Amino acid sequence: LGYDSVIRLPNVLACNVVVVNGVNGKHVLAQDVQGKCELSKRRLEMACEERGLGLTFVDTSELAKKDGALTCCSVLLGV
Repeated sequence: LGYDSVIRLPNVLACNVVVVNGVNGKHVLAQDVQGKCELSKRRLEMACEERGLGLTFVDTSELAKKDGALTCCSVLLGV
């Protein structure tokens, strides 16, 4: 994904996503906004489907208690 693939979401928490290389190609991990913004969730689902990307929503409620995010838990490997 590049900057030409910007998706506008109404909920800032839903913007917390990480793209990973999965078994079947690229996969998106997204913060589950847990009913706070279904519109953001639907937009992410549609965008991933259009691009042929897998999508998994992850419960990050415990991370959020300490202002953590999916990107904070990422390990970048240059392989």
